[in-house]
Amino acid sequence: MANTKKFPPFFFFFVLFSCCFFSTSSSNFAPEIKVQQDKDEPYVGVNIGTDVSNLLSPADLVAFLQLQKITHIRLYDADPDILKALAKTKIRVIISVPNNQILAIGSSNTTAANKGVVPIDNSLFKPLTPSKEMVDPNTLLHYTNVLDAMIDSVYFSMKNLNITDVLVLVTESGWPSKGDSKEPYATIDNADTYNSNLIKHIIDRSGTPLHPEITSSVYIYELFNEDLRSPPLSEANWGLFHGNSTPVYLLHVSGSGTFLANDTTNQTYCIAMDGVDKRTMQAALDWACGPGRANCSEIQPGESCYQPNDVKNHASYAFDSYYQKEGGSPSSCDFKGVAMITTTDPSHGSCIFPGSKKVSNKTSEVVNATQPSGANTIRFLGAQTSIFDKNVHVLFGVALCLFYYSLIQVQLS
Repeated sequence: MANTKKFPPFFFFFVLFSCCFFSTSSSNFAPEIKVQQDKDEPYVGVNIGTDVSNLLSPADLVAFLQLQKITHIRLYDADPDILKALAKTKIRVIISVPNNQILAIGSSNTTAANKGVVPIDNSLFKPLTPSKEMVDPNTLLHYTNVLDAMIDSVYFSMKNLNITDVLVLVTESGWPSKGDSKEPYATIDNADTYNSNLIKHIIDRSGTPLHPEITSSVYIYELFNEDLRSPPLSEANWGLFHGNSTPVYLLHVSGSGTFLANDTTNQTYCIAMDGVDKRTMQAALDWACGPGRANCSEIQPGESCYQPNDVKNHASYAFDSYYQKEGGSPSSCDFKGVAMITTTDPSHGSCIFPGSKKVSNKTSEVVNATQPSGANTIRFLGAQTSIFDKNVHVLFGVALCLFYYSLIQVQLS
C-alpha cells in the first residue's frame, strides 16, 4: 500500500503565501480554470539577484539572457540600468516588492524536511515506487513530488473560498549546489537533478494530480551565484551560473525546448579554474594522477600535452581525464573548489583532451599512483563533497500577501 500520511499543515501555509497569484477580470474567465491553450503555454523563468561581486554589465546581461533563450526574469529591485537594457528585447520582467513592504511569512519546505516529513527522493522528481508516493487521504490523489502537492494544496484552499479562476505562478524554486558542514544535501548532483527535472516537468506540461490540464509556470532560484550573500554557505550557491556567466554545472534538459539550450551539451569538460594558487592546484593535480587514477600519461615530459609546462595546464588535463572516467558526473569536477565544467573544448595543437571528439582511438596506460605527474607534487587528501543540511529545499518566492487577501475579498464580494 502507498503511504497515506496526511500532508502536514506546513505545506498549506507555505504554498498559500509563497506563490504569486494572478487573475484577470471575471468576465474573461469561466467559473472554472480552463485548459491551457497554446498561447498560455507554461514557461520557466529565472530570478536574478545582484549580490554578485563580478556581475555582468546590463548590456552583457541582456545579451547573455538572449543567448540562453531566457524570456522571463524576475528582479528583486527596479535597477534602472538593467531595465533600460531590457527595453524592446521582448524579455518579460517581474519586479518584486521589497521584503520590508510585505508581510514576512514562510521560508521553505526545508522546515518540513528537517522534521523528517519529506524524503529527498520525493523532492527531486525522481521516479518512485507506489509505496513511496505521497497519498492525500482526502482525495486519494497520488503525488510523486512535493512541488505538485504544494501547488494542489493552494488550489484546494482557494476552492474552499469559492475561488476557481486563479492560476498559480511559482516565483522561486531551486536547489543550492554547495553548503557548509550542516548542509549535507547542498551538492552539485542534487542541484543538477532538481533543476533539470523541474525544467522538464514544466516544459513537458505535466500538470498536477488535481489539475493535469494546468501546468504552473516557475521561476528558478536563481540565475547567478550571489557570492556576497551572508552565511550559511548555501545562500551564495543557488545559481545556475557564476557571476561571469560560466556554468556552475551543466543541466540535463535535452529535448526540453530552447530554454537554457546553450547551457546544456552532450560534450562537457572539466578544467582548472583561474586565480588558484599553485600549491593548491598542485595538490589537486597530485590527487587526480594518484588516488584519483586519472590518465596522466599525456602530460609527462615529451608527450603531447606536456607543453605548456605549468601546473594549471597539467591540472586541466588531469581533471578532465578523471571527469570523463567518472562519466561526466558534476560532482567529479570539484577538486576542492579549484575546477570548473566548461562546454569549450580545451584541446590545443596536438594536445587532445580526453573528453574531446577529436581524441584518437589509441589506448594509454593509466599512470601509476606513485608516479609524479610531471611536476613536483604535494599529497592531496581528497575533495570534500559540498553539503546541505536539509532533505529538501523547494524555495518558493515571496508573495504579496496583502494583495492575496484583497483578492480573496474581491472574489468573495
